[in-house]
Amino acid sequence: MQLAVPEGAPPAEGWPCLWLLDGNATFPLAWRASDGARAAALVGIGHPGSARFDVPRRYGESTSALSEAPRDRSGAALPTGGREAFLDALGAEIMPAVARRVPLDPARSVLFGHSLAGLFVMYALLARPSLVRRYVAADPSLWWNNGGIVRDRALFRPAGAVGLLLETAGVRRPASAPRPPGWTPNAPDPRDVVDGLPGLSAWHRHVADATHGSILPIAITDALRFLDGALPHEAVPLPTR
Repeated sequence: MQLAVPEGAPPAEGWPCLWLLDGNATFPLAWRASDGARAAALVGIGHPGSARFDVPRRYGESTSALSEAPRDRSGAALPTGGREAFLDALGAEIMPAVARRVPLDPARSVLFGHSLAGLFVMYALLARPSLVRRYVAADPSLWWNNGGIVRDRALFRPAGAVGLLLETAGVRRPASAPRPPGWTPNAPDPRDVVDGLPGLSAWHRHVADATHGSILPIAITDALRFLDGALPHEAVPLPTR
């Protein structure tokens, strides 16, 4: 885990906090994006080692279980189905441990994830909406398990005012390009995930010239602003109730 805290005394209510999944990759980007205006704590939740992404671990932590294990490029089976255990660890162990070290403002907290971690952010919003006050999912892997995230809507229970910023890339990989392990073709529309969820305010930003990879720093910058409720001007409301 990586932690950065602004200099000086914290506000009376504590620091705003951006929780960054895939922290090995996302924490440095957030650090650079916040340079000169570090008014928030940054927490990178990553994995041991120097690799930007630990593919087996992120598959295991971010996903629902598949009946047949997906395989990486070497043919090795990838774990799936650990999202509930990871969510439990996040809420019961990781976040409280940081809060014991640093005074944090629960009203200004954002959970950020991209790709598979973005899918996990959507799951956390549905399964435990009180975990943080705001969620940012950058080009989330909604295709996983034939759009199973839509079925997870049944888990949602209102928990006060909650905000979601969902960002998608406009440049898609060619049909002939290799697909990620576990890919299935039936990706739902983002609106299908959040439509009608009570107490949720949701916005969608479509970045037409961004790829799945290049949207990452863009979305992290937006997540830092979203700590205070600021939205990118291209974001449009998604229908909720």
